Amino acid sequence: MLFGDVINILEENRCIKVVSFDIFDTLLFRTCIKPTDVFMRMYRKKKDLFSEHVKEDDWVGARQTAERMARRAAFESYGNYEVTLDDIYAKLSDDLFRTEELKRLELRCEEEACFLNPEIYRLLIYIRKNYDCKIILCSDMYPICLIICFLIIQFYEFPL
Repeated sequence: MLFGDVINILEENRCIKVVSFDIFDTLLFRTCIKPTDVFMRMYRKKKDLFSEHVKEDDWVGARQTAERMARRAAFESYGNYEVTLDDIYAKLSDDLFRTEELKRLELRCEEEACFLNPEIYRLLIYIRKNYDCKIILCSDMYPICLIICFLIIQFYEFPL
């Protein structure tokens, strides 16, 4: 949906009080094709955080497996697949991986891989200034990714 389409809908429906946007791939874009590319970037950026026996493919596979295990455990315990970064890293072996440092590195790499979609940003500003409706940003990503989003938005001084 384009800028003009959203504005036309708001003009035709002044009763709209809430507009929502997904964060990833709408408000924020990533400089990588697949989310797992961040894991490769982590490895390349800080090889010293990995045991000498752990190669890039090993790390990417281990990180993906840890997430699947965490999601399975969440489903078995809570009936849903929602997990946090802590849940995922708890499934990795501290013997092979320096999990706390890797977790911080993942967050840095995620932040570095994200950039604001200027068209959606302009749309949000326009809606904020011209319509009496709340803006909701939502995501099915880890809660910490939402924090990254808000840090980026604050950088651009967008008051939500």
